[in-house]
Amino acid sequence: MIRIAQTTPLLPGETVMSWVARIARDETGMGPFAFLNLIEVNRKHVLEATPDGLDRLAEITGVPRPRLEEGAYLRHGERFYTHRGHAFHAEFAGRARTTFCPACLLADARSDSPSGGSRVGRVNWFFDPVRTCPAHRMPLVRTMSARYADRYQDMALVAPCDERLHELAAGSATRPVSSLQTYVEARLAGNPGPAWLDGQQIDQASRASEILGAVLIHGSHVDLPDLSEDDWDAAGAAGFAFTSRGEEGIRDALDRIFRRFRETETKGGPQAVYGRLYQWIEFHRSGKSRGPIRDVLRERVLEMMAVEPGTHLLGEIVRTRRRHSVASLSRETGVHPRTLNRALVLGGLLPNGDPDRVDGLLSFDAKAGERFADRLRDAIPVAKVPAYLNCNRTQAQALAWSGLIGRIGGEAEARSKIALSMIARSELDDFLARFRTGGTPMAFPSDGMIDVIAAAKVSRWPVIDIVRLVLDGGLSRTGLLSVDLGFRSVLVDPQEVRSVLDARQARGRLSIAEASDRIGVSTTGIRALMSEPDRDGNPFLASAVERNGQGAERVYFEAAELDRYAARHVDLKEIAAERGVAAKILRGRLSAAGIEPILPRLKMNRLVYRRADL
Repeated sequence: MIRIAQTTPLLPGETVMSWVARIARDETGMGPFAFLNLIEVNRKHVLEATPDGLDRLAEITGVPRPRLEEGAYLRHGERFYTHRGHAFHAEFAGRARTTFCPACLLADARSDSPSGGSRVGRVNWFFDPVRTCPAHRMPLVRTMSARYADRYQDMALVAPCDERLHELAAGSATRPVSSLQTYVEARLAGNPGPAWLDGQQIDQASRASEILGAVLIHGSHVDLPDLSEDDWDAAGAAGFAFTSRGEEGIRDALDRIFRRFRETETKGGPQAVYGRLYQWIEFHRSGKSRGPIRDVLRERVLEMMAVEPGTHLLGEIVRTRRRHSVASLSRETGVHPRTLNRALVLGGLLPNGDPDRVDGLLSFDAKAGERFADRLRDAIPVAKVPAYLNCNRTQAQALAWSGLIGRIGGEAEARSKIALSMIARSELDDFLARFRTGGTPMAFPSDGMIDVIAAAKVSRWPVIDIVRLVLDGGLSRTGLLSVDLGFRSVLVDPQEVRSVLDARQARGRLSIAEASDRIGVSTTGIRALMSEPDRDGNPFLASAVERNGQGAERVYFEAAELDRYAARHVDLKEIAAERGVAAKILRGRLSAAGIEPILPRLKMNRLVYRRADL
């Protein structure tokens, strides 16, 4: 058999249709359609790259069919195609439009070009995200085909004359190839890319990036049909910056869209927030899957927004509520929305909320919100706690501020407007039950046992410290009167309270009296050593001052600090005894030698010297 195309090779990246047109002109002087008639190949078989058409071309040209398939995309169902093993829907690749680079076609026209002066149609020009020429960094010219015959994309017929091509090239702007186009062309060439994108059809990955980018750039309710090819190119790059990072990147983009919506709106559902992205996924006649971006958006909506059970959300019915808004929780619980909003903000479930304004876009965990509302319905103002517990207002506030009983409102609110901060009755009952755990029931107070409020006055320790001591089991003696007495039903020994709390405050340190015994200096002398500076300007004894909740001040010393002082100093009488002389005589000798005591006798009631001076 005589084979054609002996001198017209199929060029890398060239379409089969472009190649057939070049064979026809270069080797027979005929037009492509007349040539196909001559070789008895149905032109539609070439256009559609059918198995029969490709087999016939392989037979008469000697070019293997796999090589021919690289120059076409193959039908695999109704409006469904593949190219180099990648499946996609018809919208991803269009024969109903003409796409070309003026500079490429002018370069083809040179006699020294790979095509020998004939225009070449490129396969990648078919694909929707390919909008920039990688060789010349200029936007591709893309127009809708005027005739059915133009679908063959014979560049000698569908592209304008050379003069017009020069004008287009000269007037074109330059721009880099978008990251999305780079990804698409690399993937078609067999190179792996980001895993999340590679895990779906190439058209799904591409279009998801474009729609996401369009919404990011132009707003949630952008009019997509009005976007130009330049707009879509920029949108693809913007979206790819997020989709290339997988689910994490898409959630980042969705959160940005949500925050932008919140800048001007205080209410709205998923469609209002995400606009065209939501509509593109949810509403389409074709029934084609939009890919895994649907699942990411659906999950993010459920994580961030209050969606009612039974709602049809992006292809599935919502079975369980995850989030509540103030409005939805108010409807379910009957708590007034303004009351509920204020309590939620002050209680920390809506940390970004305004206590005086309901924000319909804020939401919170459904179960936590329902528990909170149950507590709120069961709550009383802190101002009524004294009567409930049988204590005074000061103790009620202290219990609320300390966290020993959980408040509905926040700490700042409780301190400034105590009546507006709420406490659940269940919290108060739980506190009383814990407070009374471990005590010995008594019909009457035993000797020395008094209630906590009275014990605070005797021991000079705050009520709240004594309450914590009881709750911690830190006392050996606690008594319980009738539970009807509430807070005053717990009895303690104030002397034991003082002893235990003083010891806890000391934390192993020594008091002034204990320091006096340890180093043999009177308490007056200890105070002088605390306040008077040594040669270096520091006190002779370093101390720590502590105050309890009632303002009582206590001074403590570390044992090592006292030992350090004792090792460095010595009393005059002790030196005299060591040397076997009278103290008065030794005092004169030391003075004559210029050695003086560290402090006057009046302050220490004795004369003390530095051992290093002796």
